[in-house]
Amino acid sequence: SAEAGAYENPNTRSVYRQCLLSPCDDDSSYYLLLSDAVTNADYYPDGLIDGGFVTVSFGGNLIHRFDEFSYGASINFDACANTCDANSLFELELELDFYYTDTSWVLVEDSSSTEIDSVGSYSANNEVVRHTKCLPNLNCGDSRAYTLTISDYYDDGLSNGSPENPNDDGSIKVSVGGDVLCSTTSFVGTEFKCTFTHTSTC
Repeated sequence: SAEAGAYENPNTRSVYRQCLLSPCDDDSSYYLLLSDAVTNADYYPDGLIDGGFVTVSFGGNLIHRFDEFSYGASINFDACANTCDANSLFELELELDFYYTDTSWVLVEDSSSTEIDSVGSYSANNEVVRHTKCLPNLNCGDSRAYTLTISDYYDDGLSNGSPENPNDDGSIKVSVGGDVLCSTTSFVGTEFKCTFTHTSTC
């Protein structure tokens, strides 16, 4: 793990580099958290709303660019995704609501019930989180069905905004190979399911 503390000078460009050891082994997932920390009594969660951006790259390839966030933002990425066929790259983007600990999800390959990826809970409210995962390789012409299940422990989905913006509900976007397969800005209830089929291209 690695971290960087508060920055001292406004409107400056900073570059941070970290060598990832043995990235393409059985556990090649990493989590990056950007926080707008409490620094004084006049704290306001403005993140990068007043300008600025953050880019995250691995192996010389851009993983994601954050142009703005308020409370915080994070990305969970597969370090081996850069060796992944673009058609096989699964991406999940969640905008959490105020009760972030209620939210969890699991991605399962349907025929074998094999868990591909999952998150049990989150650590900050009203943040935008992004996850990437390379789906298992397929032989030419083969296909596999998957189901993503996003759960809410309190049975109200992502329908609770922040105290400052009570109507600012969360959202969900699911993509594979760059194509959006499922999306919603009105998840209310216990579960949101996205079932899709991944087919090889050859």
